[in-house]
Amino acid sequence: MDSSWGSWSLIHTALKYRLRACLTMLLLLGCPTPAVAQQQYSYLGFGMSGAGRNNPVINFGDSDNLSFAFRGSLPLSKFFAFKPSVFVGQYSVQAAPTATFTFPLESQINAYIGAGYSFNMVERQGRVANNVLGNTSAPIAIGGVEFFPGERSALFIDVMFSPTGFNGEHDAASLNMGWGLRF
Repeated sequence: MDSSWGSWSLIHTALKYRLRACLTMLLLLGCPTPAVAQQQYSYLGFGMSGAGRNNPVINFGDSDNLSFAFRGSLPLSKFFAFKPSVFVGQYSVQAAPTATFTFPLESQINAYIGAGYSFNMVERQGRVANNVLGNTSAPIAIGGVEFFPGERSALFIDVMFSPTGFNGEHDAASLNMGWGLRF
């Protein structure tokens, strides 16, 4: 038997005991009760989106570092939702449907994480302009918070990240926020 397997077993056992000790301490100190799962709401919203960075290779020419964000949220179950987004800028349009896992933080506040794919929708004169999520169609990850302050309102703020959004090889990120109308 290889000696590295034996040392891995010792590390694994030590980590297991430390995890148990941490959980026991949390129980003894009294951890806060988890938020009661609330209903997810369907909404249509609009807002703004800002690019976290510009194209590192081609950072000149037609570029939308800010765009309008249109967002929908359609609950599929108690914890899963479909959240499509469309980003419309002066030079570009990009659609980003995502599937998210939603979990409650407070009675009217939900957090969500998920994944999806962004599709570059507009090409002008054979060129694709830079958008807040890059200039190519690419996989994306999303994480954010939604807040339901009133009977018909929804507020959202999230970050989308694409590891290959620019030219299929450079990462892109955007900060999105807006207001929605629940239905």
